[in-house]
Amino acid sequence: MKEIKSDRVFEKKIRIYDIRFLEELNEFYQKHEKEYGNVNEFLISLIRTGLDVEKVADENRLDYAGKFASISDKLTDIQKSVGDSNRGFLYNLKDLICTVLMSQKVLMRIYNMALANNEGLPLNNELVKATFYDDLPAELQEMEKDIKDFYANKYFKDVDDEKQENEEKE
Repeated sequence: MKEIKSDRVFEKKIRIYDIRFLEELNEFYQKHEKEYGNVNEFLISLIRTGLDVEKVADENRLDYAGKFASISDKLTDIQKSVGDSNRGFLYNLKDLICTVLMSQKVLMRIYNMALANNEGLPLNNELVKATFYDDLPAELQEMEKDIKDFYANKYFKDVDDEKQENEEKE
């Protein structure tokens, strides 16, 4: 587009070939005809309004681009922070699980050795090293199953139902 030089501009012509758009302009002008002296004033008003809107849009584009970059940076920082904290949580969880499992093994050995001692069965290092006393007794296995079922039904039922629904969809 040629540069518009204000000292030479007295008249500009616009050609509009879009019939529907022209009909819209005509209908709008007819609704608001009393507000304007003539069609020229009406069209100049529309052009001014459009120009003002475009100026604001230009300013907003720059502002939004800066805000978007800032938000993007913040999201990246949050994602990194969450990843780091999850990593730390998982390492702590790993240690916790290890401690619980080791404690469980030791307690099972002590429990089984106490039962064996009460029944007069032999206790020796070879049997301990052979993990003879490491199994969870039947009555405790039943209790463990009940506890797992209780928590599965109380806290994980929704997760299990959702998982099952997803599997059925596939």
